[in-house]
Parts: sequence; C-alpha cells; structure tokens
Amino acid sequence: MEYRKNEIRAGIFLLAAFAVFIVMVFSVSDVRSLFARKKEIKVLFTISDGIEKNAQVRFAGIKIGKVTNVRVAPEHGDMVELTLHVAEDAVIKEDSRAAIKTLGLVGGKYVELTPGSPDAGLLKPGGILDGEQSLKMEDLTRAGLEVMGKLRNIAFNIDRLLGDPALSRN
Repeated sequence: MEYRKNEIRAGIFLLAAFAVFIVMVFSVSDVRSLFARKKEIKVLFTISDGIEKNAQVRFAGIKIGKVTNVRVAPEHGDMVELTLHVAEDAVIKEDSRAAIKTLGLVGGKYVELTPGSPDAGLLKPGGILDGEQSLKMEDLTRAGLEVMGKLRNIAFNIDRLLGDPALSRN
C-alpha cells in the first residue's frame, strides 16, 4: 500500500512540474502571434544588407511581424525581395517606406516600416513597397576618415601660416 502512495505522489509531482513548465513556455514565448491573423506584403531592396528569414518587422518601433522569405527577384530587375508577414490590423500606407536597420550597434537586423502620409491609401495584402538604402557602418567609418584627413590638412596649413616669420613681422 505504501508503494502505491509513493507512485501516486510521484505522478502528481510530475504532472504539476509539467503544468508549470507549460505555463512558463507560454509566458516567455510570443504565443499570441502564432494565432494572430497576418497579411503578406513584399519589399524591394537593391542590397539585402544581411537580413535573414525570421527577422523582425517593426512599424514605428513596434514589432508587428517577421520576414518569411528573402530572394533575388529577376522579375524586378534582380532586386532583393523580402516577403513580410505582418499583423492584419497594421495600417501600412501605399507610400510607407521600408529600411533595414540594426538593433543596437552590433545587434540583429530587422525591417523598419514608416507610417506614410495620412492621405495615402492603404497598401493591399500582397502589395509591394520600395526599400530605402540603409546607412552602413563602413560608410560612416569611411566618411569619418575623410573628415579627419581634411582636418589634418587644415591644421597643417594653419600651422604653416602662423609659423611664417614674414607674417609675424607684419
């Protein structure tokens, strides 16, 4: 009889532990988005900028979906086509713009959608948006080096001008 009570206690303990595990999984994960209705839109970019499938899609900073496909689209002049699944209630206008951004300085890539103008019509499901060229860290570094070179030339010319004895006599 004692042996049977221990089995029942162990079974109840395992059942409770499994229930706690399930509650924790649902609380940590974004389960609601699995059942939410989605609409599909496409975005065309000249360069993919390293964006990958399952990257986040944000609208004015709010997560509204994810990237479901990345491909080169020969029918659009070999542009990179991203297929986005976004929340059905997201208000995306025909003149909305899309850009590939980075979370933080070295974080993952995501697609940022801008709201568009108030008088523009709504983008229909399956519609196509134009993507904006992203500002890359390499471009910023290159521009910074060019500015440093120009500042160095300016400092050299000022030093040469102020060190001229004829100028100091006058």
